[in-house]
Amino acid sequence: MISDNESVDDSAVRTLKERTGIDHIYQQQFHTVADPMREKGKKVPDPKSWMNKRFISVGYYVLVEF
Repeated sequence: MISDNESVDDSAVRTLKERTGIDHIYQQQFHTVADPMREKGKKVPDPKSWMNKRFISVGYYVLVEF
């Protein structure tokens, strides 16, 4: 999840560090999916649920040498 005070790229760096413990790794954004209608029409029990909000997905690839 992106914090209010960070960029998408900074969020990706932070998330990678939190999940792997590794930092200072080359990563590159490769695709963004932001169609406002892609989640519409799915049945969600509560109409006020966060699941009815817009979703934006940003994909990154990371190069790691082991």
